[in-house]
Amino acid sequence: MLRLNEDHYKHLKTRRDFVYTYYYEIPTAKKPFILFLHGFPSTSHDWAPQAGHFSDKGYGLIIPDLLGYGDTDKPTNPKEYRLAAMARDVMDILDYESINNVLLVGHDWYVICTYFIDEANLLTSTVALRYPLEL
Repeated sequence: MLRLNEDHYKHLKTRRDFVYTYYYEIPTAKKPFILFLHGFPSTSHDWAPQAGHFSDKGYGLIIPDLLGYGDTDKPTNPKEYRLAAMARDVMDILDYESINNVLLVGHDWYVICTYFIDEANLLTSTVALRYPLEL
């Protein structure tokens, strides 16, 4: 399995005091950022093939390990995994990086987060996928 370059990972403590790990790559052309949200159970590395493709075309990338996965915090209280709250965590990452709008590509359950992110008027476009390795 392909893996994302570890040198591009960052860490951010959200307003809920959870530390998220996310892959970050700035655009190299006048292209927007693409926010990739992995499915269950998974990590940001599932998006490595797509990240390579879109990075080569100049797009910026934000690919978090969502709560409970990868190097992101893993709270034991199930209430912390409410999708609206997790969407706010992702918006904290976008705010921190001063990203005002994104193209969002989501897989599996976390596609639901797009509805909450869309309410903040941050989305330019959304794609929902069942199998990210087949894009």
